[in-house]
Amino acid sequence: MRFFLCAFGAFSLGVPVYAVSSLITVPWEVEQMIDRDRDENTYFSIPHFFRSRDHQSWHQEIRHGLILKPLVQEVPLIGGGNGDNFGLSIEAVMEKNGFADRRNVLLVTTVEKEMDFPRAEIQPLPSVLSLGNRVSFFSGVNFSGPLMNIFLDPAVLVQRMLSAEKG
Repeated sequence: MRFFLCAFGAFSLGVPVYAVSSLITVPWEVEQMIDRDRDENTYFSIPHFFRSRDHQSWHQEIRHGLILKPLVQEVPLIGGGNGDNFGLSIEAVMEKNGFADRRNVLLVTTVEKEMDFPRAEIQPLPSVLSLGNRVSFFSGVNFSGPLMNIFLDPAVLVQRMLSAEKG
């Protein structure tokens, strides 16, 4: 599978290429986890989601946005085990939450590169990390020497971010 690898501290976050229609630069300051007002699009800031709200200046870390395709076909999640663990489509998540008419953009730190990973090299996350279904948006992990790449399902992540915003 092909992924965009985004710098995120001690590891890289992998976003599947099949879910992304294009890449943009982010020259503005991002101040919140979800921004629905800019350009009639909805922006989901991954750094804001993973860090506390009172953290220092986020605009220095967010450099790129990944515009999600409006329709992402359901594909098996990596490490799904028995084969019946499928990712949601972005369209289904957005329609449930009233965002079907907007473009949805995942804001990330920096896209380092685009890279292929054979399925055999992507391992499921240890089950201890999915206790309470808190990290169900992570679909697998890969270790390339000392580097760690963690892969995510964008539709599940967006749904989790919407839930976190309400809570």
